Amino acid sequence: MSDMRSGLMSCRRRLSLRRAVVGLLAIALIAVFAPAAGADTTSQIAVQEKRLKWLEGVARQKQARVASIQASMRSLTAQIRESNAELDRLDRRWKRHQDQLIDTMAAYDRLRGQMDTASIEMYMRGPTHYVGAVMGAETLSDVGDAVNYTGALLSRNRRLAEQTALATHEITALREQDEAMIAQ
Repeated sequence: MSDMRSGLMSCRRRLSLRRAVVGLLAIALIAVFAPAAGADTTSQIAVQEKRLKWLEGVARQKQARVASIQASMRSLTAQIRESNAELDRLDRRWKRHQDQLIDTMAAYDRLRGQMDTASIEMYMRGPTHYVGAVMGAETLSDVGDAVNYTGALLSRNRRLAEQTALATHEITALREQDEAMIAQ
């Protein structure tokens, strides 16, 4: 029995020794490979941190671009508002201009009508009517009245001619302004 006991003890010691060696070997392996695994994780973290910094830089660039586009849009919106206001002013100016042209043309038509009437009256009376009125006067007062009447008619006709010429000039000027406004 004692041999058996001693054999059993020896077996236990060997087993314990083996366990101790295997345990030490496992600890040694872990000690050798654990830093390598940690180094791999550390390098992966470093790569991901670089990628994160790059992505943050890209995000900042995109945000700056968006801010630039928004500023451009605000500027363009202000320019559009100014252009619309200018267009409204031009529309109002055009309407006033067209109203003025219509009024001037109506005045011109009235003046032409009055001139036509005066021409018809002169034609109907004939070229000697005024001379005959002066020659047929019985008193000096009748001669004065005939001369005054003839002078008044001539003054009226001259005013009508001047007003017609002025209206013609104004219509021409307004039409030139039309062309200039359209060219804008």
